[in-house]
Amino acid sequence: MLKRSVTILKIILSTILKIVLVATLLSIVIFIGVKVSKGITTKSVPTNPVVISQVKSNIVEEKVLHKETIVSKFKNTDIRQIMQTTVSHPIIISEGNGEGWFKNDKIISYNGIGKFLIDKSKITSDSFVIDNTNKTITMFTSKPVIEVELFEEKTQFQDDKGKLVFWDITPTPEESEKYRYDAKEIIKTELSNVKYDDYIISRAKEVLESILKETLIEENCTDYTVNINFVVN
Repeated sequence: MLKRSVTILKIILSTILKIVLVATLLSIVIFIGVKVSKGITTKSVPTNPVVISQVKSNIVEEKVLHKETIVSKFKNTDIRQIMQTTVSHPIIISEGNGEGWFKNDKIISYNGIGKFLIDKSKITSDSFVIDNTNKTITMFTSKPVIEVELFEEKTQFQDDKGKLVFWDITPTPEESEKYRYDAKEIIKTELSNVKYDDYIISRAKEVLESILKETLIEENCTDYTVNINFVVN
């Protein structure tokens, strides 16, 4: 009877020991599993990866036109001469007694060129009105000025004398200078005639508009409207 009790006890202890060992091994496996799972980091990879780069704003910086830029453009552009034309005018000097035998005239024919010019010295910041809101630029400028250049080597002299006149008219240097001045002023008046005015104004407007539009392109302000107004000199 005693032997049987001992045997049963051994069986119970053996069973308990096995349970403890299994529980211990299971705990160790769980512990290791938890440690390993904590050491592994997983990352979610998006289907369409996003590349981070510098984002440019869709708002375009609005350009503003400045008067100084325009004035500088005009000063640095060779636009002084609009047109030129050949000119001539005679000056008649009379020292005789009217017509006939006592007539004594000297005809001096002056030849040269007449120039229609833009006076760039008068182009200042006050010449422009810029409306950056309505995108307009208006230029106020004087009409082209006229300069006359007479060529000394092309000056022609002709005597118209009567049969009883035996001397020549010889102008003094002072008189010659005055005759040249008078010829220039008369030619200027002739060039100021209305028949030239419309064409010269039209040509000057084309040249000035071209300079302004070129400046607008350089400054990326091509949406501006250009107006040219000529004022009385």
